[in-house]
Amino acid sequence: MTRDEAVIAMVDSNLHRERILPSERAYAYKMKMEARKRQGARTDLTSTPLVSKLRTDEAVGSETGESREQIRRYVRLTYLIKEILDLVDDGRIAFRPAVELSYLTVEQQKDLFYTIESEDATPSLAQAIEMKKKSQKGALAFGNRNEHPQQYIRVAPQQELLYKNSFNMLSWCDRIYKRDKENGELYSEENDYFGMPILAYKRGYTLLRISAAPSSMGEYVGDTPVKIRKVLSMVEEWDNDVVVIGVRHIPVLEEYRKTIEEAFPDRLLFVVTGGNTSFAKRRALRKTLKESENGILLCTQQSLPSSVNFEYVNKIVIPELYYNNSRMSQFYMRFIRYTSTEWKDIYFVTYAGSIESNLMQMVMAKEKLNLFMKGQDADIEEIYDKFGVDYNLLSLLMRREADSKGKLRIRWGE
Repeated sequence: MTRDEAVIAMVDSNLHRERILPSERAYAYKMKMEARKRQGARTDLTSTPLVSKLRTDEAVGSETGESREQIRRYVRLTYLIKEILDLVDDGRIAFRPAVELSYLTVEQQKDLFYTIESEDATPSLAQAIEMKKKSQKGALAFGNRNEHPQQYIRVAPQQELLYKNSFNMLSWCDRIYKRDKENGELYSEENDYFGMPILAYKRGYTLLRISAAPSSMGEYVGDTPVKIRKVLSMVEEWDNDVVVIGVRHIPVLEEYRKTIEEAFPDRLLFVVTGGNTSFAKRRALRKTLKESENGILLCTQQSLPSSVNFEYVNKIVIPELYYNNSRMSQFYMRFIRYTSTEWKDIYFVTYAGSIESNLMQMVMAKEKLNLFMKGQDADIEEIYDKFGVDYNLLSLLMRREADSKGKLRIRWGE
């Protein structure tokens, strides 16, 4: 058996496994095509003109039950940087958009990946195609002040609901005041968004991310934020327990990492994101975290794959909320399993009287609607009780008011 025949036999054997990741299939097809090419077949991954002889991708397709185009698409995945390919394996980026993203340069893919992780959002197929076209024309320059990866990321409908459809978020400041970084002088400029909704998504930060970790913003001045101090005090109480802290954004994760390392130098800290931890390592984490006995797992909520469960973890802290419980439950249900034998404590940590209170109320209202769609007519008070909301949440919400002179103002809670 020649080397190429051995490669083809090995690939064929692996392709018959019950579960194959997209990346595994991509590299398997690529290896098989390269082996076929060395045996004298023709291959062309960049275009698909009609040819009279049997092409390599056609031959591989006929042997695997895939179309020629599908083989070509899978091989394109091998041009993705590892971080984005991991997102494809985890199911966070769909197959077809991933194929289009493979045409971006390495640097463009790195810029895009940072935005995906920071904003927890992914490009649609149409947006991926647009980026590909611009990249091929040399017109995709993320370093340009007018071009940013966030422009090509889907904005969640919930953000539209929370921000842009809320009169509470209209900007009524006709001027914006800034401080010159060089001389420290204060100056003002016209507000282009006067009378319009305040941007919910702009260059990677939102009011919600500021609430999650104010110290992640360059403008922050002060000690460790109150919320992070609260989470640290909770972790300190559980000195004999494995604790999991799940956030959404990478900058927030980094703030928690710094403070946890300083506060608990003697406890093992495991930091997991989709970008810094391979799929295999995340699976292996299950054993090492348990053996630590009181380790701390700090991760982005979306980074734990559905195939990895931690039924022995009983303390779960979520200091950064999603827009609905179903999304957060995908995270905390990794720790609530049919094999679990102890009660679980799940904590949603929020700032009272802030935009997070509005978000918490949205989560409650959407949970009520979700139950209604399932034929369960639950009262909102029952939802509060289910989530342990034992305070007057409605009194904490942000709302717009007018004073006796008709001037508008925003009231945060009471």
